Amino acid sequence: MRSSADLIGLRYARANLLIGPGGEAAALYRLPDVTYPLLSVADKWGVQGQLEALAHAVQGDFSLWRLSRGLTADRYAATGGTGLAPLLEQHREAIGRLDARRPETYLAVALNTGSSRRLGGAVLEAADRVRARVFSLAAPKVAAPISGRELAQLAESEALLSERLGGVIGLRRATTRELEWLLRRGPLRGVGEPDLDQLWQPDALVIHPADDEETDAETLYEPLGWDLWRLPAAAVLEDPDEPPSLRVDADEGTGFQAFLALGPLADEPVFPGPATELLSAPLDALPFAVDAVVHARWLGNREALGQVRKRIVDAEQSYRDQLESSHGPAWRADDDRTLAREYEQVLQSGARPPMLYASIGLAVAAETREVLERRIEMLRTQFGDIELHRPRGLQEALFFDHLPRADGGRVRDYVQQLTAEQFGAMVPTATTTVGDRDGLYLGYTPAGVRRPVLYDAEAPSRESRASAVMIAGTLGSGKTVAAQLITHAALLRGSVVVDFDPKPDHGWTNLPDLHDRVGVLELTGAEGQEGRLDPMAIGLEDLREELTVSYLLELLRDPPASWEHAIARAVRDVTRDVTREGGRTTRAVLVRLRELDAPAAAEVADALEVIADVGLARLGFGTAAATEELVQRQLTTIRTPGLTLPEPGVSRETYTRAERISVATLSLVAALALRLVSNDRSRHKVVLLDEAWFLLASSQGRAVINRLVRLARAYNATVLLVTQRLDDVEEIRDLVGTWLIFGQDADSEATHALELLGVEPSPARVAMLRGARAGRCIMRDLQGRVAEVQVDCPDSGLLEAFNTTPRTRSDAEGGERS
Repeated sequence: MRSSADLIGLRYARANLLIGPGGEAAALYRLPDVTYPLLSVADKWGVQGQLEALAHAVQGDFSLWRLSRGLTADRYAATGGTGLAPLLEQHREAIGRLDARRPETYLAVALNTGSSRRLGGAVLEAADRVRARVFSLAAPKVAAPISGRELAQLAESEALLSERLGGVIGLRRATTRELEWLLRRGPLRGVGEPDLDQLWQPDALVIHPADDEETDAETLYEPLGWDLWRLPAAAVLEDPDEPPSLRVDADEGTGFQAFLALGPLADEPVFPGPATELLSAPLDALPFAVDAVVHARWLGNREALGQVRKRIVDAEQSYRDQLESSHGPAWRADDDRTLAREYEQVLQSGARPPMLYASIGLAVAAETREVLERRIEMLRTQFGDIELHRPRGLQEALFFDHLPRADGGRVRDYVQQLTAEQFGAMVPTATTTVGDRDGLYLGYTPAGVRRPVLYDAEAPSRESRASAVMIAGTLGSGKTVAAQLITHAALLRGSVVVDFDPKPDHGWTNLPDLHDRVGVLELTGAEGQEGRLDPMAIGLEDLREELTVSYLLELLRDPPASWEHAIARAVRDVTRDVTREGGRTTRAVLVRLRELDAPAAAEVADALEVIADVGLARLGFGTAAATEELVQRQLTTIRTPGLTLPEPGVSRETYTRAERISVATLSLVAALALRLVSNDRSRHKVVLLDEAWFLLASSQGRAVINRLVRLARAYNATVLLVTQRLDDVEEIRDLVGTWLIFGQDADSEATHALELLGVEPSPARVAMLRGARAGRCIMRDLQGRVAEVQVDCPDSGLLEAFNTTPRTRSDAEGGERS
């Protein structure tokens, strides 16, 4: 009767070392995920080459598991201020409707300590009395204890392996907690996620040498294997009257699992493509999780060449025998000759690759047999012409082969030859994962398994990363709603928010729960508004001169160089003359211009005085009596209903005077936002700048954005730049940490947007971005991962409040628009 250790292939685990019942030893690692679908062809080949190099570097037998970890609704957590609980509950409900799973890839590589003996095999050869006493009491079939010396040798071997593999791919050692999850989740596949024990670790009986023993006696470790065996413990039954599958009865629930093995692979599949990406593409295309395992025996190049040449001889002999027969050679005999020689050429290439004898298994699970069978049919459809074997009588053995083990698996019935290149082309580390590991629910990845996307507005400041978020898209694409959802979540977590609403159409005042948190700063050209945005008053100390000069020049149509010089001189004089009567204001700059002995100074003073007393321009021209009004609420929304903004793409030379004043006022609002976020670095801030393309369209505006973003990161703030245009983003792209690109109107705009994201603008991707609406976008996160995302607001009331799309009376009567 097989023991539990034989079934699960583990006797002991220490750190990331796995030790089998027969003395086998392996090191367990976690491989990094790669957000794959939107990579360029060149980058996909780079991922393939890295995995191929890994297959070279292991230099030993290995097993690889691609498993799905669930983010269940009750595990979704976030911290924040008062009022966050209702939002979290809505997010949990939304996540509960998704198959919220993320793939994780683990690699176990066999360790060779340089000894021909199995682990523990030399114990009985030692001449010390401690060992003799221990084994005289042990039954012959009981495995020998593990000596401290052998564990040290394994640790040394693992350190060399880790260094070698780390030079190829950015793996890390698996943790004890990950091992616990890997063992516990097996019986719960298709049912739920296991509850982990924070204090769990594999235990062993430590046998110290007695005080009167010889000094060369060493400490022994007798593993208490039940610490490992009990984790995947469950009643497993294969019903002969049902299709090959298992009924798994665990304490947490009952589920049904089926295990399949891949048959021969296609001879000449095209990479990149689903025919080669067998451990990612077909699995990610399904709306449910499928686990995969590869158990590979590794043969070095010399040994592999010997076996292939023997196969060539056998194939040639078979071909000659059939040629001399009355029936002639079969087509398969000639095909075998060709394939064997092609494989010999591969092994003789300059890279001298190894050869793999590998079996590839898949695990499908469901809560009922009916759902299980439907899922298996869907899985077969995804794999097309590749046969998926479903062996009866081997289901239990395959169940245990999908658990972490040190012996490379027990089922050898479906082994086939693989090249290192084929292994790399399967891209088992590929995923659609995007977003932050922690944070609040923003949406989900729409293709295949719908995985939740989380966004943490505080991450850039915490990780010293670029803090700007670029949110771009055409009218009606959902960009402004997404910006408000991000801001709303940050607000409920306790962030201070400065919201610039130039149209105005943001929905903060539509939310009764925020009534006492929202302060509205209405900026108009009415009487009594003078100096509310005076650049000499609101600008930071080291930015006032530049800000004031830029503002005054922006008000003028094509000012000559002499006017520019006069303005710069007058601003400099006022800024640096702290004793000047009237204080430091733009009105004082006009006075100083008239004091300058230059005709150009008087001319520009006349031009500015005419503008200063009209409409929105009053905001920028203050007097000594003018005071700043900064609303002291958690959310300050700044509205400028008097703005007359030009259409996107219109040349500045054609701006009307009202448009020039409006664009100039935008730079003052950005400066005010910078002033507001410069206080209290301990508290996170969010600055939402809608219609930011007006700032980006000028050098002065880009300078303000540059300064705002750079200082915002230092002051623990995140800047959301919402724009319809991306033409002027190139100069500040390095300041943007997160991108959300929504639908675009033209092929050229979609192409440019994809290039900014680092995505190859293929015709299919351009068409996809042109057709994206209603919150569909492409996201590039802080880690540089790019994937398609559907922004999701589970609260219909919140979505209605933030909806900026104009609605007709019939829309209002008919309910929420789709």
